[in-house]
Amino acid sequence: MGLEKTRYIHRVIISPENSDIVYVGVIGSPWGPHPEKGVYKTTDGGETRNNLSKALKGVPEGSWIPQVHASKYRAEEAFVVVNNYRRNDYSAYLYHTLNFGKTWERIVDDSRVWGYVLSWSLSRILLNPN
Repeated sequence: MGLEKTRYIHRVIISPENSDIVYVGVIGSPWGPHPEKGVYKTTDGGETRNNLSKALKGVPEGSWIPQVHASKYRAEEAFVVVNNYRRNDYSAYLYHTLNFGKTWERIVDDSRVWGYVLSWSLSRILLNPN
C-alpha cells in the first residue's frame, strides 16, 4: 500500500463482504504527529490508497487508530476506534461509516460512555449489550 514512512501499522482489515476492500490503521508514531498517521482504504490490493482520516471530524491531532472493523454484513460499512488517552484525553471516539469512509459519524460521545473506547469489542458491548 505504499506508506513507506509509516513507522507502525496497527491494523490491516480485509472486508469479509468484499476482499478487494482493505482498511489499514496507521499509528506512525504512537507518541505524536506523523504524516502518514490515520485510516487508509484500498480497493485494488494496495496499488492505490485513500486517506480517510480527514473525514473523521473531531479527532484530536496526534491521536491514533487502535482498531478498524469492516462489517461482515455490508461492504460499505466500517467502524473506527480512535483514542488519545496518552495525552490524558479519555473521550470516547468511535466512528461509523455507511459509504466506504467518505463520511464518518461519531456514534459514541462522552455522555454515553465514561472513559475512552479501547477496542471495537468493548464498543460493541457498550452499544448493544445483547
